[in-house]
Amino acid sequence: MGQTAVRTDVPLEHAKTCPENQDLLLSNIDKVHTTEMGIDRIKKNLKLDTEDVVEYCKKKILDPECNIYKQGKNWYCEIDNIRITVNSYSYTIITAHMK
Repeated sequence: MGQTAVRTDVPLEHAKTCPENQDLLLSNIDKVHTTEMGIDRIKKNLKLDTEDVVEYCKKKILDPECNIYKQGKNWYCEIDNIRITVNSYSYTIITAHMK
């Protein structure tokens, strides 16, 4: 299977000037979740040894230094050299990758 391309051409200035994107995700942080397959994928991609992957991702998303922007149906949350992808309709963490 091929990998889905993720656009990375959103200017940082634009992401920071769209606080409504951040506010919507942050105000619904309690809805953020993932699937069993998502847990395995995130652990593998980020080389995590934690059992609570969702809590790990939520803490990263809630960090004031996290750059949150929305493209299409997903939010992208970038911090500490990782990118967490969250579906904006279901609040499902789809994946996370090292940048």
